[in-house]
Amino acid sequence: MSVLLPVALFSFGCQAPQPVIEADDLATQIEDEYVAAVQTRLAQWRKELSHSWEKELGYILQRELYAKADANGSISVEEVLSVLALQAEARRKNLQRLDLEGEADHVATSGWRESRRIREAIRRWLRAGMSKEDRDKIYQEVIGVANERSK
Repeated sequence: MSVLLPVALFSFGCQAPQPVIEADDLATQIEDEYVAAVQTRLAQWRKELSHSWEKELGYILQRELYAKADANGSISVEEVLSVLALQAEARRKNLQRLDLEGEADHVATSGWRESRRIREAIRRWLRAGMSKEDRDKIYQEVIGVANERSK
């Protein structure tokens, strides 16, 4: 009897209790919702920042044109084109800065993606009937994530 129990447990595999699996499912769902909300907020923030910068460029354009106007209120074509070129350059730099912000946001949330990969690997391990080869694949994946993280 004592020999049959370990053999039976080994042949059926080891599976986490159903409440643990359900708790993990719920934690995953909550985590997904949180990350989606963070991503949405970061996108909104970049959009608001872009709008603010564009509005500021408009104010600067007005001030520059008023400063270049003569007593009659006229401005030479060259000066208008010069101010417009400066505005276009400022806009281009602002777009570059927004792209950098987006990349920084992406890097900041990459840890979540790595934790998700580890979590999914552990989840597969908790399922019944895993072979030693399957467990070794999971360990290799976890080690790979850890190595990527340390770079």
